[in-house]
Amino acid sequence: MTNLKERGDENMPLVAMRELLEEAEKHNVAIPAFNFCNLETLYPILEAAKDLRAPVILQAAFSEVEYFGKRAVGDFVGRVVEDFGIRVALHLDHGRSFHEAMQCIRFGFTSVMFDGSVLPLEENVRITRRIVEVAHAVGVSVEGELGRIGGVEEASSGEEELLTDPEAASYFVKETEVDALAIAIGNAHGFYKQEPHIDFERLRKTRSLLGSFPIVLHGGTGIPDEQIKKAISMGIRKINFSTIIRAQYIKTFRSYSLGNPENFSLMEISRVTMNSVKEVAADLIELLGCTGLC
Repeated sequence: MTNLKERGDENMPLVAMRELLEEAEKHNVAIPAFNFCNLETLYPILEAAKDLRAPVILQAAFSEVEYFGKRAVGDFVGRVVEDFGIRVALHLDHGRSFHEAMQCIRFGFTSVMFDGSVLPLEENVRITRRIVEVAHAVGVSVEGELGRIGGVEEASSGEEELLTDPEAASYFVKETEVDALAIAIGNAHGFYKQEPHIDFERLRKTRSLLGSFPIVLHGGTGIPDEQIKKAISMGIRKINFSTIIRAQYIKTFRSYSLGNPENFSLMEISRVTMNSVKEVAADLIELLGCTGLC
């Protein structure tokens, strides 16, 4: 397996996620991680990031990687990013197995996540550590997960066993040597049915044990701005946004198509939807405070 540093020249646009998170720690900000699965979600994110001179993380679940074309993803995204002049990490979101992580490293991803949160702690540690050993040997970053983030119903239930134990988080990071850790502190994937309440005391305890280690907040869609800002001030360095991007794209596409039923120009329709996604991405980049870092 080729080392990340050897996969291109010194101007290679894709960087390891760890580099971006270290910059975020230095400036006490967070880096947005946006899910994409097609050109119409990829380009507007990059356009917003370029306008604001902000680093971003482009990420995809393995199903999205398959939809985009598997092996084509790394080369395509890498070549596209070259034209934007910003630092971008390409990240596997919620990888479910060692095999998925290895495939994405071969596809040119500069970061991978293994989500072993449903496994017993020691099994999660064992598999994550295996992925770290391979990934670090080729300059690729690894994100782990501890605690059940899951869907809205799970996170909003407040059940203690679903949330991340700070002591277990400290043990997990030490044993696996991951580059970032996603934790469950009242956050969830998808739209929240009621206002989320982030467990800031749990975040504080976790941060005190991990020090400057990058902590990740999944389920950024729908978390109030003031809670986002507070979480960043307490050590959150990466925040994931997926549902809000997809929802904006679909809403705009549907509205424009219904209002212009005789327009069959896919490029024109796509540009309208892309502009709306770009506005959302720009707002989130500014919220996280990482403008001007490129």
